[in-house]
Amino acid sequence: MISSASLTNDPNARVVRLSEDSVFSELFTEGYFDLAGAAKKRFSDFKINHVFHDHMKEIKKDPNLARNRLINPQNPNGQSQTFYSKGAIDALAKHYTAR
Repeated sequence: MISSASLTNDPNARVVRLSEDSVFSELFTEGYFDLAGAAKKRFSDFKINHVFHDHMKEIKKDPNLARNRLINPQNPNGQSQTFYSKGAIDALAKHYTAR
């Protein structure tokens, strides 16, 4: 599993190839309700309200924390779902009190 990586143009750097399936099965594994459930268990003052949604908007802006995936990849104009990395719960920890 890759825990961190950097883009480089160094010809001697190790080559890593990622497929869309591996990105979403290894890195961006959490759905919205998974993240909300984990936050409810981890933080004593957590509520799903406008404050939480404001924090989620900021998390969605960070490509290291959230990615959208098309439900039907054959239809580029179709619906997508946002998936979150495990780091998203750590980003929420900045705003809530741990149990």
